[in-house]
Amino acid sequence: MSANSPFVGTGLWTIESGPGVITNATSPVTTITGVTAGDGSIPTVVRWTISNGICTPSYEDISLRNYSFTSGQCGDGWQYLWYRSS
Repeated sequence: MSANSPFVGTGLWTIESGPGVITNATSPVTTITGVTAGDGSIPTVVRWTISNGICTPSYEDISLRNYSFTSGQCGDGWQYLWYRSS
């Protein structure tokens, strides 16, 4: 994930819903692991919040969906199918 760096104050990544682990919660650039693979029906929502202790904090939510890879036999060979968000 990559967010804007605060000019004044600090930034913090948080998990708002769903499974996941933030590698470095105070860095604008981090990774999120542990997002459940599946059909994408249960997203993980992460939030980047910038606060400076004086003004109202500003934030942006990001919804992550991890679609499973599935395969199925088609005729004499194998065809690979990927789930994609619409």
